[in-house]
Amino acid sequence: MKVLVLLSALFVSGVLNAAGFAISKTKDSFSFDNQNYNSNSYATKLVFSESHPIYLEYRQSQATDEFDFYQIGLGALYSLSSNKHYDFGTDFYLGYLVAENDSSENEFEFTSIGIGTYFDYKVTSRFIISSWAGLQLLREITENTTCEDGSTTDSVGSGTCSSHGGIAYYNDKLGDGTAKSFSLGFKYFL
Repeated sequence: MKVLVLLSALFVSGVLNAAGFAISKTKDSFSFDNQNYNSNSYATKLVFSESHPIYLEYRQSQATDEFDFYQIGLGALYSLSSNKHYDFGTDFYLGYLVAENDSSENEFEFTSIGIGTYFDYKVTSRFIISSWAGLQLLREITENTTCEDGSTTDSVGSGTCSSHGGIAYYNDKLGDGTAKSFSLGFKYFL
């Protein structure tokens, strides 16, 4: 949660320095240890420079009443081919993701690293229609279960903390995963 607060503060400070913004509708497919979840999300990006497009992104999605996903991250676009009407390139991304589920007592936390490709069609010099596809690797950083004696364990199921006085606080885990995303939206430079 501390990381989310810190990244939120970074996002707000980015609003003050943004050269432009992007809004997109995204289709996500999350996979965690043989469990798959599809979701639709909306993403908002703050772009800091048109010539060196580093961006800050916030994304929120819901996976068919099972999970809500919240993600914030920092990315950079690298143009491979460009002219006055289009731009095509690759995207690198680092982020933090939280998954929430009503049937679990805890939030699931992940760091993410991603790579993608984008295609931008420049309607005007300021207004751009943008499409993007990418893959993220998700590493779970959810805290372990805490036993009554203060020790922690990543064990789940019956017998967890049985030799340590029982469970003080139980944390479920989803495991490491991947996310495939496809989006369509627009960018506007101020």
